[in-house]
Amino acid sequence: MFSQTGRAMAEHTLGHADESRAALDDLTAKYAQIAAYQIAQVQAWRGDKDQAFEWLRRAHAQRDGGLGIAKADPQIASLRQDARWPALLKSLGLPE
Repeated sequence: MFSQTGRAMAEHTLGHADESRAALDDLTAKYAQIAAYQIAQVQAWRGDKDQAFEWLRRAHAQRDGGLGIAKADPQIASLRQDARWPALLKSLGLPE
């Protein structure tokens, strides 16, 4: 799952939208039940904030350990300026 996460982000950064989408689709199809946080990372990296927040909510429901790094994770830094960020932190029991 981690290689698919990295591939989806790298392909996006390289401007390969189709390849990025394919890697994300594969990640989602194979690992949605155990990798919600990683899917959120990819969605945030690709600029799809709505999907990123949806997957962060799923990660919370799944008790995904990745949420422990959410405040410092550079891969989801784009979400920190979003109005939904404080509510997410509150739902996780984390201070702003």
